[in-house]
Amino acid sequence: MELPSEYLVTFQKITYSTGTWNKQTGKYEESGPGTVDQQGIILPLSTDDLKFSEGGTYSVHDRKIYTALPLKMGSEIKYDGNTYTIHAEKDYSQQADVYIYFAKRIGE
Repeated sequence: MELPSEYLVTFQKITYSTGTWNKQTGKYEESGPGTVDQQGIILPLSTDDLKFSEGGTYSVHDRKIYTALPLKMGSEIKYDGNTYTIHAEKDYSQQADVYIYFAKRIGE
């Protein structure tokens, strides 16, 4: 199954890489966070999602994300000026080649 293109948006998956050793100075240099663009469908949570969530309490600021590529639990994404943490997963990849996540907005 392919996600409907008319609803796809681009969001940034925040990546953290380990630092590297500088061969010239012999010192370890920390790497800052980076971002990788990824596409998906990002929706507000429905009333049922808010009532019956398994992963804990959600608010109207949290989002449901549909992607064709997996995300890691606890990872962060940026979308529409907000940062979200991937909090819970519904894996439908066996049935529909889609991953569904609940994401909590950081800094409400």
